[in-house]
Amino acid sequence: MKPAERKILDYVTTAIREWGFSPTLQEITEAIGYRSRGSVRHYVNALIEAGHLQRDDHRSRGLTLPPQDEDAGRRFPVIPLAGRIAAGRPIEAIPENEHVDFHERLEQPGLYQLLVSGDSMIDAGIYDGDTVLIRPAQSAPNGAIVVALIDDQEATLKRIYQRDGRVTLQAENPAYPARHYDPERVQVQGILHSVHRFF
Repeated sequence: MKPAERKILDYVTTAIREWGFSPTLQEITEAIGYRSRGSVRHYVNALIEAGHLQRDDHRSRGLTLPPQDEDAGRRFPVIPLAGRIAAGRPIEAIPENEHVDFHERLEQPGLYQLLVSGDSMIDAGIYDGDTVLIRPAQSAPNGAIVVALIDDQEATLKRIYQRDGRVTLQAENPAYPARHYDPERVQVQGILHSVHRFF
């Protein structure tokens, strides 16, 4: 294996372990300090032909580790689902023999995480210090919780409503009033995928 191929393979393997999905060709090019994506594509193709990587041509982040290396590339474990717990009225405790595969749930192209700062979304169960996973998107349905960029400067996590030629960004805390904007001032950059809290 050529040094450049080893460098690319190490980077892709590490990225899959840390992110749960593969880097793009551009990200690989930048990470290893190359200027030409063509050269990187050549080396990636060589790694695929040698069986060190696999590729799904229908996905932009389609590089995967071969089957024998999949476990090494899985960052998120399969955790037993022990049952259900009531948050309202008590329910009968019945053990369940199921598992939740977090790798499958989180393996979506482009997902990124943000650390929440502030309490404007507490009524949606999103608290200061939580980590939110965001699915990239440029538009969103009314009522979705989105990452919105205002005037190309200020990013915020809010519910979005688009009606009567205006965009409303609505907090989930009565202490924060809704804010209204002309559509050209607001860019949707992603939609909330999930919320994670680590104690």
